[in-house]
Amino acid sequence: MAEAEIEFRVDPDHCVETAARKRLQELARAYLRGEAGEECGEEFELLREFLSTADFRSIRAGSEMRFRAGREVRFFLRREGGRILFGFHDDARSSPEAGFS
Repeated sequence: MAEAEIEFRVDPDHCVETAARKRLQELARAYLRGEAGEECGEEFELLREFLSTADFRSIRAGSEMRFRAGREVRFFLRREGGRILFGFHDDARSSPEAGFS
């Protein structure tokens, strides 16, 4: 089974949580129309779990810091093994606090 990876480009008017919720809704609509494959189901489950467990206050603080610095905000979310990894593309891959299991 392939592991899902999602990327969000976030702007000051739409946070990571909003982007994740919108993507989850898109996937649900595709499923109801019969247009969703296995990878959509994996992405749906990844988003559902992320939305129910993530600390969005902390994620918003990271986004706001980047906006104030004039940086583009790109956020990734993926599952590796049984773990959900997430963070900002500019530094999360080396951050010990990125992700949860």
